[in-house]
Amino acid sequence: MEVNSFLKKALIFSEIDLYKQLIVAVFSVIIIIAAGDFLVLNPKLYNLKLLKQEETSLSYKVKQNNLTLATLPLYKLQLQQLNRQNNLNSKFLASYSEIPQIENILSSLGEKSGLEFKLFMPKDEIVGKFYAKLPIEIIALGNYQQFRKFVFRVSKYKKIILLSNIFIKPHSISELSVNSSFLDEVLEFKFTAFIYFSQD
Repeated sequence: MEVNSFLKKALIFSEIDLYKQLIVAVFSVIIIIAAGDFLVLNPKLYNLKLLKQEETSLSYKVKQNNLTLATLPLYKLQLQQLNRQNNLNSKFLASYSEIPQIENILSSLGEKSGLEFKLFMPKDEIVGKFYAKLPIEIIALGNYQQFRKFVFRVSKYKKIILLSNIFIKPHSISELSVNSSFLDEVLEFKFTAFIYFSQD
């Protein structure tokens, strides 16, 4: 009986004209292709899209690394320059504990040069990014030669001392002390000495 039902179905199918069979076959092929695309190609296309994104990201990272590698020698050179500068700073900048000694030396350099200090007043320190400086307001009496010697001696000192805001005016002889050794061309020198020191 099963064979008979199969034959009946085959006869019914053969009775359908060829045109209808062709339409059914085309739709069957389209359904098979669509199912294959959905089940096979879509996951592969999605994976391909993810791989493209990863490739773009890795390409960017490689470019950044190449840029870093290209500038690495420049960075090393800058680091060497900063280290040299730091060594120079430690050599020429005073330490905070040296400031009282340098104040005494500054006063002594003035005396050795023949100047008479009327005012020697340290002010509040000024803190910078890499160093600090201590301003000292000074009024000294003497002549040009004595002041020149003082400036020369300060410039030869091993630590950085900057003389700034220098004002010169004549000074009356009546205000000089009895023991002063200069009576001609007496001038008043008003200036600020900055002692530079490290913040360590």
